[in-house]
Order: sequence, then C-alpha cells, then structure tokens
Amino acid sequence: MARFTIALDAEGKKINIDDAPRRGKYTCINCGAQMMAKKGPIKEWHFGHHPITEECNHDSWLHKNIVDLLIARLESARPLIVERPNNSLDLSNNVSFAREKEFEGFFPDILIKNVNEAIFVEIRVTSPCSSEKIASGYKIIEIITSDSRVLDELSSGNIHAKAEYYKLAFHNFDDVVNKDEAE
Repeated sequence: MARFTIALDAEGKKINIDDAPRRGKYTCINCGAQMMAKKGPIKEWHFGHHPITEECNHDSWLHKNIVDLLIARLESARPLIVERPNNSLDLSNNVSFAREKEFEGFFPDILIKNVNEAIFVEIRVTSPCSSEKIASGYKIIEIITSDSRVLDELSSGNIHAKAEYYKLAFHNFDDVVNKDEAE
C-alpha cells in the first residue's frame, strides 16, 4: 500500500518523512488534515492521518501529481528524456501530448504523438497497465511507484531505470523485454 512520505510542516513547507522530527506538527498535502510522523522500527516510515480518515486517498493524489509533473515538464522548453536499456527516447522532441485523451478506444495517462507513432505513458501506483492496452501494440512506458518522494526524483533530469523511488516497464518496444512479460 502506498503511504505519504511528504507532508507540510508547521510553517506550511514540504517535509520528507526522513527529515521530520517524530513529535512535529504536520498537515496532509492532499486534504489538509492533521498528520503525525510514524517512524517506528518495524514499518517503513510515513506520515499518517490523525485521526485516521478514509476520505483522503494517497494513491489517486500521487497518480494525479505525477501526471501533472510530467505534463509540466513536457510543456517546458527542456527535453524530457527516458533512458531505455539500449538507447534513450526524447519525449519532448517534435511531439504533441495530451492528458487522459481518448485515442483509438484507450485513455492513456499521457498520450504522446509524433508523425510516425503514438506512445502511452502510464503511471502505476496501485493498478498495472491493462492487458488490453498492452495487447494494443502501442508503445507504453509505465512508471511504477508508491512513494511520494518520486515527485522530487521525477522533477528534473532523465527518467531512468536506476531511480530510487520508481521502476520502469516498457511494453511493445521491440528491443525491451520486461521481467514480468518474459515469465
């Protein structure tokens, strides 16, 4: 299950769970509710709502914020490079892009098109890319994460397989075989 690893401190600034004192005052970056730093010896450190609320959904918040961040990077003048096993792919090079736009019966999180092809960018926080979408034959770059620290990691530089807070899967790229596809 995904957990909040970023919250707002008493001054309203983002703070990472690794830097948060255990007894500090924190608020949720999604819903604004009170949170506490959970830094015990057994579970992975995270911020938890206090009191617990079912209304705030970390997974949908994280998914939306990753898509927002990648769209902002595509809108900027800087290149957005994805490093693949055998080469790199510039997603910002002479392309059009759209968020959750229907394309031939599919709704990718981000649709990237150029003259020759369409590429889907999918964000997996909880649900993997559907088998129907993979079977479509369209090239799909799947970013897999459950940690909100991914936002800082994806905010600059290349997207690559050696990241700390996300993994990549490439579907329908002729030169890439993912472990889960090979099994």
